[in-house]
Amino acid sequence: MKTIFQIILLAACLAFSGCIGLQHMNAIVHYGVNGRLLDADTQNPITNTAVNISVDGRNRDLKTNRDGYFAVPPETNGYWTWLGGPIYKNAEEAKCEIRVSEYATFKTTFVTHEAGISTNGTIEPVQKYCLQLGNIKLKKPEPHYN
Repeated sequence: MKTIFQIILLAACLAFSGCIGLQHMNAIVHYGVNGRLLDADTQNPITNTAVNISVDGRNRDLKTNRDGYFAVPPETNGYWTWLGGPIYKNAEEAKCEIRVSEYATFKTTFVTHEAGISTNGTIEPVQKYCLQLGNIKLKKPEPHYN
């Protein structure tokens, strides 16, 4: 029993002294998104308006601010690993949908790369696990006549 305790104590001392490379890592479960909503016809911001934002099926209901901006925080998974130990992969793709009443739904998909994210063939950097959508011009749907 004494030998097992000594082995555990030695392993703990080595781990916390840095001899065994323990490190804390973060894996991205869901990317965050932020951007600014604009009316496509008037180019005015869509301000103080209820918005439903879905990132990979995770729904968030929020409001735009007085300038039309919104932000959804990322979700990460923190874990400890050792040098050469297991590493969890980051999410490789993010599907985003933005719904605002009286406007058509905005949909986009991001594919991640080591250098950043890609939409429509361009690579943009990821800042703090958030996808920067920039100005999003939402259109009002065409009226349907029977």
